[in-house]
Parts: sequence; structure tokens; C-alpha cells
Amino acid sequence: MFKGKKIAILGFGMEGRDLVHYLLKEEAIITVFDKKPGADLDFSGIDKSRITLSTGEGYLEKGLGGFDYIFRSPGVYRYISQIVDAEGKGVKISSAIALFFELCPAKIIGVTGTKGKGTTSSLIYEILKGAGRDVYLAGNIGVPYLELLPKLSKDSWVVLEISSFQLIDMQVSPHIAVVLNITQDHLDWHKDLDEYIASKKNIVKHQNSNDFAVVNVDYEVPESFSSLTKAEVFYFSREKKVKGSYCLEGKIYLSTQGETCLGEAKEVLLKGEHNLENITAASAVGGILDISLETIWKAVCSFKGLEHRLELVGRVKGITFYNDSFATGPQPTIAAIKSFAEPLTVILGGS
Repeated sequence: MFKGKKIAILGFGMEGRDLVHYLLKEEAIITVFDKKPGADLDFSGIDKSRITLSTGEGYLEKGLGGFDYIFRSPGVYRYISQIVDAEGKGVKISSAIALFFELCPAKIIGVTGTKGKGTTSSLIYEILKGAGRDVYLAGNIGVPYLELLPKLSKDSWVVLEISSFQLIDMQVSPHIAVVLNITQDHLDWHKDLDEYIASKKNIVKHQNSNDFAVVNVDYEVPESFSSLTKAEVFYFSREKKVKGSYCLEGKIYLSTQGETCLGEAKEVLLKGEHNLENITAASAVGGILDISLETIWKAVCSFKGLEHRLELVGRVKGITFYNDSFATGPQPTIAAIKSFAEPLTVILGGS
């Protein structure tokens, strides 16, 4: 498919490295572009003699003409002038995640939202793993996508945390799309809030009638996604009854097929009202996949959360310390503070 093709890879982070490994096996002619100096890039395990480098502040000054494909890493804005100019000259624009969707034989569960993607993706993975499914956690959390391909079959499942950076030009949607709450974020990358939200919509826009969408119904923006998909729609909520999964009066329910109480919210280890949204989202996915109530609830109750996300790090002289350094904006920080009934000393830093 790519043998002898001239390919530009923009950005040499996790996805860029993943692409280089894959495309070298395909015998492509590769040029890597990255704003960092070449000395700061990690080429371990890669034969540098087989790739051309353009690095440093002026890494794009010669433009991107003359390539067959440009693969954009998530950190590179889709509509910079160099990409747009090359696209106008017939260069195909793609990304590692788009290539993965094209090649993946497994069914994909994609999770997006402003916050909670990693927690929800990990919890879905634990539920499927507990049910004995051949499941993999990949992307922004877990292993690189393309590295997984040799391990996958039509009976496998892949859970992907997907950002707006990746979704902005996606022309395909996952088999199961999970839409968490969406608030203002990444406006240093997107041109405005409308573009940010429009990017997220691609997670459901290309679904068909055999797919499923699992949507947060508690907020106007994510709830609006339910009208954009041809998939069967389920909902999750931390405050009202819905078809899917919800929390009401301290209990968590599953209502994908009938209505059953999974258990008491106080039994779960994840702190915070906001995590009830992540739990009900993951539970709804488990219900759609006919995973037993016992398996879903066992995974929910034993899940301790991710590093730096309201992570219990220890107790010293009667004081309990939590690390929530992944909360890098007002919305998740406020949600974290509201997770505690006891008095707090909050230590904040950053710019």
C-alpha cells in the first residue's frame, strides 16, 4: 500500500514513532518533521539511515509539497497553511488513528469528552477484560495503535481514548462511541469553541445502524450528539432515569435491557460525583455487550482510578493526600474539590 510512496510524518511523539515503525516495514520513503531539535528526539529502535529529518524552528519552511501522503500527529493543527497548501496540490492528509481505523479487523470502542476519557476508557477495558474478551487499551492511554495490528482479529475489541485533535478530520466513527461532557478546552489549538465541538461530533457522525452511541444526557452539548448518528443511542446520567445506565438516590442502575440495580454508589472506590458519569458510561457499554451484571459491578467496584486523577497517594500524621495534577483547568479542578465533604487544603500551581 505504501511501498515506494513519499510520506511526511509531522510530529515525532508516540504516534509519529508508531507510524515510522509501521511505514518502514511497508518500505515507504519517510521524512520526519518536528519542531524540536533532532538531538531531543528519541530514535531508539529506529534505523535513522532510512529516514530523512527536518527539525528545529524552521522545520516546515520548505513546505510539504512533493509527498504522496502527510501523516499529522495530534499536536499539529490540521489547518496550518503548509498542510492546506499540500492538500490543494493533491497530497493525501491522514493520521495514525485514521490509518488504524482503516486497517483494524477488531471492533472499536471510542471515548471522547473534555475530561474523564482516560478513566472511562480504562474502566470499559477492565469490564471487558473481566468478561474474558480479547480486549486492548490503546492510543493516548495504553499502547500505540499500529503496534497492535498483528495481535488483532475480528473477535478482538480495542478501546480508544480519542481527542478532538484526532477527531477533527476523521471520516469514520467507532462501532461504539461514548460521548462524555464537553466544555471549553484546547482553544490555544482550535480556532474557536465551535470548531472544538464540531471535531468531537465526528465520533458519531459516520456511524451506521449497526453501531451504538452512548451519550451523556445531563448536559446540552453532548446530548445534542444523539441526533447526529444513525446508531442506536443509549444514555447515561448521574441524576435521572435513562435508557442505558444512571445513578439515582445513591444507587447505580443498568437499563440497557430491562432495569436492574447494580449496587450502591458508596461501594465504588472512585471519589467524586463526576466519576458517576464515567461509571455509568462504562456500565452502559457493558450492558450493550451483554456482559453479566456481576462482572460489570466487580470491575466498577475494584477500579481505583488512574495516576494523578484524584489519586490517593498516602496519609501522614492524620492528613490524607490526593494527587489530582491531571486537572489542568477550572472545570476538573472544581469537580475534584466538590468530591470531598471533609475540610480541604487545596494546593494549586501552574500558569
